[in-house]
Formats: sequence, structure tokens, C-alpha cells
Amino acid sequence: IPLVKPRSDALRNFVSAVAVAAEGRTKCLQEVSVVFGSRILRGCRATKVNADAFSGFDSPNYPYLGTNALSIEIDTSTLLRLPKEDLMDTPAGIEARMGSIKRANHTDLDRFSIIAIHLFPGIEATMVESMINNTMPPVKGIVVRSYGAGNVPDKISGKDGPLAAAHAKGVVIVDTTQVLAGHVSIGTYAASTNMADISVSGAGMTTEAAISKLVSIFANPEIYSAGAVLPLRWEKEPIEFQQFAENAMNRSFVGEIGSVDSEIGSVDTQAL
Repeated sequence: IPLVKPRSDALRNFVSAVAVAAEGRTKCLQEVSVVFGSRILRGCRATKVNADAFSGFDSPNYPYLGTNALSIEIDTSTLLRLPKEDLMDTPAGIEARMGSIKRANHTDLDRFSIIAIHLFPGIEATMVESMINNTMPPVKGIVVRSYGAGNVPDKISGKDGPLAAAHAKGVVIVDTTQVLAGHVSIGTYAASTNMADISVSGAGMTTEAAISKLVSIFANPEIYSAGAVLPLRWEKEPIEFQQFAENAMNRSFVGEIGSVDSEIGSVDTQAL
């Protein structure tokens, strides 16, 4: 409810977010988080699940980072785990990231499009083809909101379908699921086998996270290079850049993919 309205929850959520940020710093909370109601959520795993309830955001594929009630409780077992020397809030880390982000301006973002295609009963290949070919600026990334564990109709994902045609031109395709809980598992069902050749699995990523990550890869590829030699630009080397982007999509950088057990390293509670 907006702040100016009676019964608004906006002020409470704002104050709680500030309090969690202060409390979390002493408990190694070093990631973007969402504080909404009593829940403390990993930002890149949060999604809107209810348009009416005060607890409108949830994290169906990842445990809460903590709870916000009479006291603020942080579950350190769920936090983003990084080696001490790679903490994201070190001056060197902030300077490197901000320098790269500043180089991506509106001119960069106005040169490509990342789109989401939500499958529905009766969707035709011509609809998907039209969306891909008629979107301007040109489409360079597609997040497919597929059925179940990554299933896409053959007429759309087959060798003569619009997704295969786009992939052949260097477009990066990410297969995500449109259901709230669970993960994409390409190949589990026959209806997803075509996607193995033309897409990367979005695993348990939310649609919001997958789109944001693709935008970031095309606008700020240096962030994802990890010392590797970058293709010149996606305009000049589309296939090489596609491979680079697919590799980046398969890696978890800020906990956007995977479970608690798959996070990197361990929490260093003495780091801060």
C-alpha cells in the first residue's frame, strides 16, 4: 500500500530494510537483499507471488536469508559465500565493479534488446518469429518461460523453428520455467530435448534475474571475463560472444543459480 495511504506497509518495510542492512553488516550479509514483511530474501532469487497480501514477495527456490520480527535473525548458512579476499564491499572490489558499470551508458543499452517469451497453449511459431525479428533494437538475448522442467513445443524449438534460427545468428537463449518452484532440467522430458542444442538452462533462476543477467553480460562483459580474453564485441563476433555469454549464464556470480550447498567457499564471520 502506498506510503500516503492509510494502513500503508511502506514505512515499516523501509525502516526494516535499513535496520537489516545495519544488523546484517555484523553478520556477513554482503549481498543485495529484499526485506518485505517478516522475510529477508536474496535479491536475485526474490519474485512477486501475491498482488494482495502484505507478504507479496517470496523466494520459492532459495531459503530465506533471515527473518525480521521482534529481533532480526540472519541465517548465515544461506548467505552468499565468498573468500575473504574477494569480499564485494572491499574498496578495490567496489572500484572495479563501479568502473565497469559506469562505462555502460544508455547508448550501450539502446543497441540491443533482451526479450522474454512466455509460452501459452496455442502459441504459434510465427508469433515467436515475429517477436524476435520485429523487435528493435535487435534481439540479442531471449529468456524462454517454458512449461514445467524446460519443455518447449517442437514447432518453436525444433531445427526449423524460430528459436533455432535465432540461435544460429548468435542470439543467446536461456530456458527458464514459468512455474514458481522447481528447476529446469533439459532432457528430462522429450519436449525439452531440442533446447539442449540451442539454449542454456536457467536452472532455478527467476525470469527477472535471467533478464537482468543477460542485459549485464551484453552491457558489461568485463565483469564476467574472469581474466579470459573477451570477444571484440557482440556486433563483430556474434558467435564467439554467444559462447562467452552462455558460459557466463552457466556460472553463479551472486548466488542467482544453485542451492545453499553449491555456493562458493564459506562464510567468514570475522571478515567484517
